[in-house]
Amino acid sequence: QETLALLADRLVDVELLVAAAMGGLQVSRRVVTAAEVCRFPEVDLIGGSGASTELYVDPTLFTRVLAALWDAALHAPSPHSRRIEVVVNEPWAEIRIVREGGPIATETLRAMFEPFESDQLHSGVSTGLYLARALTVAHGGTLGIDQDDQRAVLWVKVPQRPDGAPRGA
Repeated sequence: QETLALLADRLVDVELLVAAAMGGLQVSRRVVTAAEVCRFPEVDLIGGSGASTELYVDPTLFTRVLAALWDAALHAPSPHSRRIEVVVNEPWAEIRIVREGGPIATETLRAMFEPFESDQLHSGVSTGLYLARALTVAHGGTLGIDQDDQRAVLWVKVPQRPDGAPRGA
């Protein structure tokens, strides 16, 4: 049953990749809280602006983006810890997956953005961060990774408000 669930998830990934490539990706944005899209079993606390921070995203698609970043933070060498932080810098909201531990190898980082990366966490292949980037762009945002010798920050920025303007503008 677990294998069938993984296969079904990979099929959805491929369908989303095709839709994005053909310009037919449907993004249904609405206001949600960070807590609604950062629901992962290992997440107890959302730092920074916190779990109540409002985002203007498609909750289903944006949860896929964050799940891809969350999983990518597990690449070798194994991290000491992972956490989620939300930073608001109007008109943007940035969700960060902070990975404490040694840096991810440059070759691995490059491969993570390829469309069919070898998946270290499950058997087979995944869409890596290629699909996450396509879904982020469909939201009008951007995605990236910054790292040094002690931590990596995998981040995604999206407009916080429907019109992209700061509050009060």
